[in-house]
Amino acid sequence: MIVLSLDPSLSSTGYAIIDSNNHTLIHKGKINPSKKLSTDDKVQNIIHTLQTFCSSIPYVVLEDGYVGVNMRGSLKLAELRGALIAYFKYNGCEVIHQPPKEIRKRFGLKGNATKEEVSKEVLKYYPYLEYDIGPYSDKPNKRKTSDIYDAIATGLSYVLNLKE
Repeated sequence: MIVLSLDPSLSSTGYAIIDSNNHTLIHKGKINPSKKLSTDDKVQNIIHTLQTFCSSIPYVVLEDGYVGVNMRGSLKLAELRGALIAYFKYNGCEVIHQPPKEIRKRFGLKGNATKEEVSKEVLKYYPYLEYDIGPYSDKPNKRKTSDIYDAIATGLSYVLNLKE
């Protein structure tokens, strides 16, 4: 079974495609819409980009959203999540939601573990990632890798749960 996992964000959506039979990481990356685009156009850009390489994947795993202090940002993220869910459901995909605490627990971490701690667990399965995409970084620049690591962790958490 092939799974697409997403860490949705309007600025940098991380994605990973994982084969659940052997945990093989088939493809990973991030989608960075132009900052000049409107929210609607960013959503369209993200969905269009995903459509180009994952239209036949039957399972989509989303990391549950985080509602922070910035309500405007949270609402925009909710718009993106809603559009992604609608797109994938319309195309016959099963959409699975993974709460961040469950993802952390699946890797044997406490519910309040940092994303960097989770990325270290991901590296145990895919040690080449540190050289392929770079070390975990949450700095908002071209070397930001946190979205990719988060997407991989979300998908891997789900496929590990299938084996139990």
